[in-house]
Amino acid sequence: MSEPPAALAPYNQTLPGTDAAPLQAAQWIRTIAEHEQPDLADRAAEVVYALVASAVRHTRERDQISVRAQMLDGGRLRVEVRDPAGQPTRPGPAVWDDVSRKVRDFGGCTAGGEYLAWVEFGPEMLAGRSR
Repeated sequence: MSEPPAALAPYNQTLPGTDAAPLQAAQWIRTIAEHEQPDLADRAAEVVYALVASAVRHTRERDQISVRAQMLDGGRLRVEVRDPAGQPTRPGPAVWDDVSRKVRDFGGCTAGGEYLAWVEFGPEMLAGRSR
């Protein structure tokens, strides 16, 4: 019996908490998704833009926002956005409502002085079977 394929090494990006960060993150994830899961590139860019924009609203300009993307088993793409949790940083209900329609799974938590918002995109979404 063979082992399931391991997750590929993650892609990482760090951005300043500025107004330029959401677009930079969206372009970055689009490039990754076009290579890994081309049909999810537009959706991934929209969602990452929204999550990073929310992080920017709650981050000081001198603080850093980190974005991590990783391909998982089964063709899933997981994206994490972390920002300093010095202020309430959770994306508001409108952001999560919009995100939940475009991803396979999502969540968020505060840990280690940071807020982590994560989403997963899956190939089943390509057939129109999103959550």
